[in-house]
Amino acid sequence: MGFHMGSEEITIDFNGTMTMDELQELEMKANQAVYADIPFMITCPEPEELERMEYRSKKELTGEVRIVTVPDVDVCACCGTHVEKSGEIGLIKVLGMIHYKGGVRISMLCGRPALKYLDNLQRQMNGLSVLLSSKIGKVAEAVEKLKMENTDKEFQLAKAYQEMFAVKAENYPDSDRPLLLFEEGLNPVQIRQFCTLLYEKKKGNAVVVCAKKGDIYQYAAGSSCEDMKAFSRTLNGLLNGRGGGSSQMAQGTFQASEEEIRKAVEENI
Repeated sequence: MGFHMGSEEITIDFNGTMTMDELQELEMKANQAVYADIPFMITCPEPEELERMEYRSKKELTGEVRIVTVPDVDVCACCGTHVEKSGEIGLIKVLGMIHYKGGVRISMLCGRPALKYLDNLQRQMNGLSVLLSSKIGKVAEAVEKLKMENTDKEFQLAKAYQEMFAVKAENYPDSDRPLLLFEEGLNPVQIRQFCTLLYEKKKGNAVVVCAKKGDIYQYAAGSSCEDMKAFSRTLNGLLNGRGGGSSQMAQGTFQASEEEIRKAVEENI
C-alpha cells in the first residue's frame, strides 16, 4: 500500500498483518531472490495485454503503464528507477515491524546501509560481550540474569531502607506539631515512604521530609489531618517549588535553602 525510501531507512506498508515468523520468512525469500541475481524486465504493455496481466498497483492507472517484472518473484507497476539485476541490490535486512492503519509497516535497509547497520550492531554486541563476560550468542541470557540479580538487590535494598526508616521513626515522639526532616541520599520513592511512615505513626500533625539533590530539595509532605494539597501549593509559591498531590500526601521539589524551607514550613502549617 505504500513505499518510501528515506535517508535513514526504507518503509513498506501492507494492508494486512503478519507474524514475526512470517516476516522472517519474507526477509529470507527476498534475499534468496537477490542471491539468484535475476535480470529485471521493464515493459510498457499494450492496453489489451495489460488487462490480462496480474500485477501490483496502489491505484487505478490510465495511459501508458510501466511494468517492472522480477521473474517468478514480483510484477509491479512502477515509474521509479531500478537495477538491471536483483544481485545489485545487495543484502536486505528488516529492522522492525509496527501496526499501521489496519495493516503493518515494515522498516528495512539494503545494500551498503544494511551492511553498516549490521557492522554497528556487531561492534555493540562485542562490547556487551566483554562487559558481561559472555559469548556473543549468550548476551541475551547474561542480560536476563543480570536483570534478575538487580531486581533481587533492589528488593533487598528496599527492605533494608524500610527497616532503617522504622528504627529512625522510633527516635521521634508522638506529636501534634509539624515535623520537618532533612535527610541525605534518599530518592523520591524513599522520601515518600519515610514521610508516610512518620505521619501514620503520628510523629507530627504534618510531616515534611526533604533530601537535597544538586541545587534543589526533593520533598514529600504528608498528614492525616491537614490539607497537604493546599499546603504544597503554598510552599511551592514561597520556595520556587514544583509538584502537588492529594489532601493526604504531596510531593515535589523546592529551589530554596534549608533555612528558607524551615521558615516557610513553620509559618504555614
